[in-house]
Amino acid sequence: MSAARGFRGRCAAVRFSLDDPTDRAPQGRSRMATMVAQFRANGLRVTPTATPHIQRAIERVGDHLELDKPPEVYVVNNPEANAFAPAYGLYDRPVVVLNGGLVELLAPNELDFAIGHELGHLGLEHGNQPEPGSTFEVVQARARERYKEISADRVGLVATRSVFTAARVMVKLACGLRGEGLSLDIDAFLDQLTDRPAEVDSEWELHTSHPGLPLRLWALLRFSESDVYHSLSGTPGTGTSLAKIDEAVATRLGQLGDGHLEKQEEEVFRLALTWLGAHLVLDDDVISGAERTALAELVGETLAHKVLGFAENHGANAVDQKLREALTRIAAAESAVRSRLLGAFMDFTSALGLSPERTRAWAVLRDALPDEVARLSP
Repeated sequence: MSAARGFRGRCAAVRFSLDDPTDRAPQGRSRMATMVAQFRANGLRVTPTATPHIQRAIERVGDHLELDKPPEVYVVNNPEANAFAPAYGLYDRPVVVLNGGLVELLAPNELDFAIGHELGHLGLEHGNQPEPGSTFEVVQARARERYKEISADRVGLVATRSVFTAARVMVKLACGLRGEGLSLDIDAFLDQLTDRPAEVDSEWELHTSHPGLPLRLWALLRFSESDVYHSLSGTPGTGTSLAKIDEAVATRLGQLGDGHLEKQEEEVFRLALTWLGAHLVLDDDVISGAERTALAELVGETLAHKVLGFAENHGANAVDQKLREALTRIAAAESAVRSRLLGAFMDFTSALGLSPERTRAWAVLRDALPDEVARLSP
């Protein structure tokens, strides 16, 4: 395959499949401008004379990522080994900020990965998400952040063109140790992925914005075997298709904390489906034997019995309220989950012999999921 051209083309080419390109939150222009002004006033701007080793890293990264203009980079007095990119588009070139703790920790060539990673967030248009409300929305937002880190790591590797260097950065970030005395044992580091007691619940991983560093390194090593990386880095050989790599990474995420997210999504889907099915059964205010059987086939005998018992005791208005509450939760789920619910709605109305747009549930769905319902409308 031919290499993607230009900075944004390279970023788009390596994007992790679960990193939804439409999931963008606009950066607050005024807030970003203020942040950059503060860094300019209080940080050290990287120049060939003030910080030549960082300047050379910027030049290498710019060349490998095909940047039109080199980024404006500042070093700030913060001991935490971290970096971020607050702005792109406000000025004629991107802005990257490196904490002094990170610069002290990493060797000059290792800074390439850190700078490339942050530029990746800019090139992939990863914005700061608004603070979510419900617990389910929180874990959804954190999952999206983790997927973005996988993508940005790939841009960092393209900028570095050295799996060994990227691995050394990951290990240093994990332990905070520096210097030539640090031995790089990649296999031992990756073993930490599976070296965990069986009784320990990994659900805590749902609330982290970054995947664990061993997992990030494992995912990056898989990416280095891809056809896309071979093409962008000029590595000999054809490599494995990126689609297969992405599938393997998604599976590995599912085996860890993200598997709990899928479980929660399934629970949200089942809840919404149950109340939607009951709402449709009550559409004519009469529950027939055939409708009871159809609902049992849709959600299971136990749930069908419970929800219809609730309907008989509390009435159609109470079922309507339950459906609205369930749809509020599913509106925060991934688009695939919402589309799946709408597909089930269409199938169930057909099974009941109803016209979807003439049901009372249609209006409820249209209020809760307007975009999905609009796509169903003739």
